[in-house]
Amino acid sequence: MHFGDILSRCLYGTTGYVADLDDVDRLAEVIELSLPVLRQFSGLVVATNYADAQDDALTSANRDLWGGYFSDCVLLDSPVNRGHSIGTADLDNLLFHHAKATGARWLCKSSNDVTLHRRVLQIPV
Repeated sequence: MHFGDILSRCLYGTTGYVADLDDVDRLAEVIELSLPVLRQFSGLVVATNYADAQDDALTSANRDLWGGYFSDCVLLDSPVNRGHSIGTADLDNLLFHHAKATGARWLCKSSNDVTLHRRVLQIPV
């Protein structure tokens, strides 16, 4: 069996830090490159922390970006960024708790700076 054979049964979860609107623009490029693979998952959940969680323009831009590609994706914003290590673990936990709460069988966890090329569909699992 190959990775591509199970994507329709997997929830894709991604984490990321957004510092400014330029980060949102770069994220759009990553999403565009990954679309052929991302569209094969059963659902998407995005956990994000920000340089300034109170910056409505920044959080709105991130929501508009993801929602423009995946209208049914779930966006989970962390209210605080506790730094690289702990902040990343906080985001991971948001994904894990969401997956458990929704009864997702499998969660494919990634991060916002990883592009997915069609070749990943052929990885044996």
